[in-house]
Amino acid sequence: MSFHVKNKLPKKTRFLNSDNLPDISNLIKDCLKLWDHKKFILKKNGIKTMGPANLYRFVGMHSSSNLSKSIWYDCLMSCDQKIPGSSKYAAAILANRKDPKIIGKVSSKRAFDISVSGIRNKLSRRVIRTLFEELSSKAVIQLLTSNDIEPIIEISNDIILSAKIDPIFSKITKNSDIFYSDPKVIVIDGYIASIAEINRFLESANSSRENYIILARGYHEEVSTTLGTNFSNKRLNVVPLKFGNELSNINFLADACAVSGATPISSNLGDTIDKGINDLEKRGKLRMFSYSENKISVKSDLDLEKYISNLKTKLNLETQEDKQKLLSARISNLTSERIEVRIPKSNDSMFEDCDDFIKTYRNIVESGILELENFGIVPINCYIEVRKITNDFRKNISEINGAIIVAGR
Repeated sequence: MSFHVKNKLPKKTRFLNSDNLPDISNLIKDCLKLWDHKKFILKKNGIKTMGPANLYRFVGMHSSSNLSKSIWYDCLMSCDQKIPGSSKYAAAILANRKDPKIIGKVSSKRAFDISVSGIRNKLSRRVIRTLFEELSSKAVIQLLTSNDIEPIIEISNDIILSAKIDPIFSKITKNSDIFYSDPKVIVIDGYIASIAEINRFLESANSSRENYIILARGYHEEVSTTLGTNFSNKRLNVVPLKFGNELSNINFLADACAVSGATPISSNLGDTIDKGINDLEKRGKLRMFSYSENKISVKSDLDLEKYISNLKTKLNLETQEDKQKLLSARISNLTSERIEVRIPKSNDSMFEDCDDFIKTYRNIVESGILELENFGIVPINCYIEVRKITNDFRKNISEINGAIIVAGR
């Protein structure tokens, strides 16, 4: 691979001189070599091996000029904006101009073998293998950093509620973690405007010491302050959740009621808050409510299989992309299987490896694979988008009087 630059550049690109422009070829070539050769980085806790999964880190450490790295970064980031996880194929696709061989869909085992092939770190591979053994078509994977010393994989059946703790309540209670077993649930399709509307309910809750979750579109400051102060003073176990009027929460009421079994209190149904909140038949129940690190999760004893199945049917019939995204998010939040992978903050390369594996695996499962001559396997969706972007990249380079001459590995 080589990069040729004419001695005289147009005025608009005169700042690109022969000292900083030619090394972009070596940068691209070295990125391609990541697939064949192990690269090493010396860290406090030992030597770490690098591969395609650590592409951005490798580019940042490369000896090329900042200008060359910036130009290449722009190309890589454009790839990932289109298809997350596709940037690592940019050098290979740029270097290979021949038409690929289409293979198509493959088994999950083959998808795993391909996805893990670019992972160089042995510990990362062990974590990924454990993760793969727990994967299923219904699993929702969350990759997080943590203060733990070792990586941890947790599997839960929690449901995620897209509501948030009321901000004033959260501030008064100092964002305390909350865990309730068998809390009762009240769902209000409206705004609690005064303490007077819920005063009788609060007196009852104070006497019974029962745990309550209130879901409403919003709360007057007086209401939030009263609930927060009494919660902190251990006089009330009432937690106000706010779901607002955002487009993403347009179907929140239906999902919340499906999960808890509550009947919404709504003026559209002739309800008033002061009466509806004391109606025992309108209340629902959860097996568990948990709030920690700004994340709300719950467990339900209700059978949601039919409800989720109906949402999936709607998703399959929906043609508008924005509505498809809303339905997908609802299904994801209600999915019964959730895998949480916690990676130590000190091990950033492992986080990169696991993130790369998840994206690559999903891309292969969703779109299938093809084979590039003199390179190997690439997910079909990644190839289609990266080919367009690298063609534009090549064109842009030529417009500043440069020419990329590439050859496959």
